[in-house]
Amino acid sequence: MSATQESRYDGGMFRLQTAIQAHERVVLFPTYAYRSADGCHWHVDVHGWIFVTKERSLVHNGLFRLLRSWLGLKDKDIESATLRTRLRPFVADNRHGKHVAIRLGQHVYQMPESQPNGHFRHTLEIPVDVFETLRHENGQDTNWLSFQLLLPDGDPREITGRFELISERGISVITDIDDTIKITGVTNRRELLMNTFLREFRVVPSMSAVFQRLAEHGASFHYVSSSPWQLFEPLGALFEQDGFPAGSFHLRNFRLKDGNLQQYLAGSEEQKRAAIEEIFAAFPQRQFVFFGDSGEQDPELYVELAQRYPEKILRICIRNSHGEMHDDDRFARIFKDLANDRWVVFDDANELLSDERWMADVEETKPRMNATRLTSASSVEPSSPKSDERR
Repeated sequence: MSATQESRYDGGMFRLQTAIQAHERVVLFPTYAYRSADGCHWHVDVHGWIFVTKERSLVHNGLFRLLRSWLGLKDKDIESATLRTRLRPFVADNRHGKHVAIRLGQHVYQMPESQPNGHFRHTLEIPVDVFETLRHENGQDTNWLSFQLLLPDGDPREITGRFELISERGISVITDIDDTIKITGVTNRRELLMNTFLREFRVVPSMSAVFQRLAEHGASFHYVSSSPWQLFEPLGALFEQDGFPAGSFHLRNFRLKDGNLQQYLAGSEEQKRAAIEEIFAAFPQRQFVFFGDSGEQDPELYVELAQRYPEKILRICIRNSHGEMHDDDRFARIFKDLANDRWVVFDDANELLSDERWMADVEETKPRMNATRLTSASSVEPSSPKSDERR
């Protein structure tokens, strides 16, 4: 793990290198923190994106012209505020080689320079007592903590990021997004593009209620999807509006410069697998509930992981988004080596709400999870060293 530059924050007398200009945007993605193997530190994932939007170039962009041709857009569609808002991040000018610093409590940390896609990502190693102080200062009994991006003098913006302190034991939900909790139509090119760029986002009915029930049992959430990072802001707004629990986001890196729109339309199971295994490495003692859909390869990926990590996967929940019969040969083949109580295919999320069997399994882990104090190094057993090998 690379060393982190750190300084005591003194209200402005000292500045680490921050080179953000007033016309540049910075988006900070929600992440998580996990305990070190010795229990003395928290590893905090900090991830952001620096870019500039260019409204004047929007209608001349190749993606805009391609969408117009493929979807047969009319003039009224072209003037759609939704279309323009969704397209802007895809045609943004990503800022490479930028340096930023963040302030967490009374400490300042320098981030590595941004990459060609405008993203910067770094893992901070912070002593447990720093978080204990922060939680007391905030007067909040919450596992979500925030930090601020340091901006040059005269920049009035407040840019804040958040991360969740997740204990070693307990339940985590790893969920897909498209056609699992948001209606996208991934297997139909026209529907996918219309739902992504022209229509208001719509959630799958009752899925937020299922996730709220799991949150009440103490579950943490990780949203792992092939959707690109350019859609994070409208997705985050949708989830907040419809009451989905806060969680970390793990989306796909995509740049038009890296390929054409066909690559955007193709799913990325390797990216999802890598993100999931990184979460597994951070939390070797937690158990997981998977949510996905039948439209692409979620069932195959989740069963593969359940076979590789049998002790970690509590249940696999697959939304039947493709109209298949529950006794379809595909499901029989995929789940043949998995016990029946470890997977379910559902048409309506209300089926899950009325099935108390697996909710009881989640409830069984709650005492163990809540018994672990997040800020006391002496109250937990050390994690497996694998949690420090994920980077």
